[in-house]
Amino acid sequence: MPDIIQHYYESDVYHRGSYSDLTHEIALVRKEIEAADNLFQNASDPDLIDSYIFQGNAARKRYSFLIKQAKRLSPSVS
Repeated sequence: MPDIIQHYYESDVYHRGSYSDLTHEIALVRKEIEAADNLFQNASDPDLIDSYIFQGNAARKRYSFLIKQAKRLSPSVS
Protein backbone atom coordinates (compact mmCIF):
# COMPACT_ATOMS: atom_id res chain seq x y z
CA MET A 1 0.00 0.00 0.00
CA PRO A 2 1.45 3.42 -0.90
CA ASP A 3 2.55 5.48 2.09
CA ILE A 4 0.03 8.27 1.56
CA ILE A 5 -2.87 5.81 1.42
CA GLN A 6 -1.54 3.92 4.45
CA HIS A 7 -1.25 7.19 6.40
CA TYR A 8 -4.78 8.26 5.41
CA TYR A 9 -6.22 4.89 6.38
CA GLU A 10 -4.46 4.77 9.74
CA SER A 11 -5.41 8.31 10.68
CA ASP A 12 -9.04 7.82 9.64
CA VAL A 13 -9.84 4.25 10.59
CA TYR A 14 -10.70 5.00 14.21
CA HIS A 15 -12.74 8.09 13.37
CA ARG A 16 -15.42 5.94 11.75
CA GLY A 17 -15.96 3.46 14.58
CA SER A 18 -17.88 3.93 17.77
CA TYR A 19 -16.35 4.43 21.18
CA SER A 20 -17.51 0.95 22.23
CA ASP A 21 -15.82 -0.58 19.16
CA LEU A 22 -12.63 1.19 20.14
CA THR A 23 -12.78 -0.04 23.74
CA HIS A 24 -13.37 -3.57 22.45
CA GLU A 25 -10.27 -3.32 20.28
CA ILE A 26 -8.28 -2.01 23.25
CA ALA A 27 -9.27 -5.13 25.20
CA LEU A 28 -8.11 -7.33 22.32
CA VAL A 29 -4.76 -5.55 22.15
CA ARG A 30 -4.30 -6.01 25.90
CA LYS A 31 -4.76 -9.76 25.35
CA GLU A 32 -2.15 -9.61 22.56
CA ILE A 33 0.29 -7.95 24.95
CA GLU A 34 -0.36 -10.58 27.62
CA ALA A 35 0.09 -13.40 25.11
CA ALA A 36 3.38 -11.98 23.82
CA ASP A 37 4.62 -11.54 27.40
CA ASN A 38 3.67 -15.12 28.29
CA LEU A 39 5.35 -16.49 25.17
CA PHE A 40 8.44 -14.44 25.92
CA GLN A 41 8.62 -15.78 29.48
CA ASN A 42 8.52 -19.37 28.22
CA ALA A 43 10.80 -19.06 25.19
CA SER A 44 14.35 -20.34 25.16
CA ASP A 45 15.34 -19.91 21.51
CA PRO A 46 16.98 -16.50 20.90
CA ASP A 47 15.07 -15.98 17.65
CA LEU A 48 11.75 -16.64 19.36
CA ILE A 49 12.68 -14.37 22.24
CA ASP A 50 13.38 -11.56 19.76
CA SER A 51 10.12 -12.29 17.96
CA TYR A 52 8.07 -12.08 21.15
CA ILE A 53 9.81 -8.85 22.15
CA PHE A 54 8.87 -7.33 18.78
CA GLN A 55 5.28 -8.63 19.07
CA GLY A 56 4.91 -7.16 22.54
CA ASN A 57 6.41 -3.82 21.56
CA ALA A 58 4.19 -3.56 18.47
CA ALA A 59 1.11 -4.35 20.53
CA ARG A 60 2.13 -1.78 23.17
CA LYS A 61 2.52 0.91 20.49
CA ARG A 62 -0.90 0.04 19.06
CA TYR A 63 -2.37 0.09 22.58
CA SER A 64 -0.93 3.56 23.15
CA PHE A 65 -2.44 4.78 19.89
CA LEU A 66 -5.84 3.32 20.74
CA ILE A 67 -5.82 4.86 24.22
CA LYS A 68 -5.15 8.28 22.68
CA GLN A 69 -8.03 7.76 20.26
CA ALA A 70 -10.34 6.63 23.06
CA LYS A 71 -9.52 9.70 25.13
CA ARG A 72 -10.27 11.88 22.12
CA LEU A 73 -13.59 10.13 21.40
CA SER A 74 -14.66 9.54 24.99
CA PRO A 75 -18.34 10.35 25.51
CA SER A 76 -17.63 11.27 29.14
CA VAL A 77 -15.21 14.14 28.46
CA SER A 78 -16.18 17.09 30.63
